Formats: sequence, structure tokens, C-alpha cells
Amino acid sequence: MLVFRWIMLLALVSCAVLFVVFAFTGNEQYKKHGLNLLKITLAIVFVFFGVLIFQRI
Repeated sequence: MLVFRWIMLLALVSCAVLFVVFAFTGNEQYKKHGLNLLKITLAIVFVFFGVLIFQRI
């Protein structure tokens, strides 16, 4: 579970960095990559909470 927590944290920090870089540069590539990474991060979060719920049953 610790690995999932670190992966989620790193993915969220990476999204934030990409959006900050987009805000400073205005380059659409950073926004596109940030949104794609955010989608992947949400999938990781849903898997993480699914595993937590499954462990409780």
C-alpha cells in the first residue's frame, strides 16, 4: 500500500508541475500532458480505493 501512496503522490505532484509550467510558458503541450497524466492519476486513485474497499470486505 505504501507503494501506491507514493505513486499517487508523485503523479499528483507531476500534474501540478506540468500545469505550473503551462501557466508560465503558455505552451499547450504541457497542458495536454498534464491532463493525460491527471486521467492516469485518477485511474490509479480509483484502483487504490478499490483495493482498500476490497480489503475491508
